[in-house]
Amino acid sequence: MVERSYQKPVVAHKVAIADILAGRLIERPNEPSAIVLGDGRELVRANVIGLVVDRSDGDLPSLVIDDGTERILVRPFERIPGLTDAALGNTVLVIGRPRTYGVDRFLVPECVRVLESPRWLELRRKELVRPTMAAEASRESSGLVEEEVVGQKGLLDHIRGLDKGIGADVEEVLQKTKCTQEDLQRLLVRGEVFEVSPGRIKVLE
Repeated sequence: MVERSYQKPVVAHKVAIADILAGRLIERPNEPSAIVLGDGRELVRANVIGLVVDRSDGDLPSLVIDDGTERILVRPFERIPGLTDAALGNTVLVIGRPRTYGVDRFLVPECVRVLESPRWLELRRKELVRPTMAAEASRESSGLVEEEVVGQKGLLDHIRGLDKGIGADVEEVLQKTKCTQEDLQRLLVRGEVFEVSPGRIKVLE
């Protein structure tokens, strides 16, 4: 019988752009490059909210976003869902991998979502001053992530089923599944879902 190797999901950490730019790059053979943040965490995937302050059009448009701490280039190497919808002045959520070319650091996006209100940027700033990330890192190191993968996949499927195009209602998700607010917060922290409006969440595809 062939054993299947299990690969632990790579968390998309919520992080300030200034921390991405200030972090130290590490490159390892056969592993994704990472940014070592000031608190010692290794950032492989980033979850960033920012304001679009510049945009270059073309077959593969790129963005410059500003979260109030710094600016960073969002540069795709393939077509990314949601990227063409982002216009100057929009508040966007970007899930991407930090990369360095020469002295320049940028994000290679996996997903871009236009958020309805610029208030999400202010909420993210407040969120980053709380110890959310430290608690998440502690949970990962304890091995709890592996135990929850199957349950989280089922929860994501439920959220998709309840989403009729405008996001799934959080109260309905809580009522129709056995999940808790903590379970939903965990998905938000991991960048697997995001809030399209207060009380409504959508799965990042």
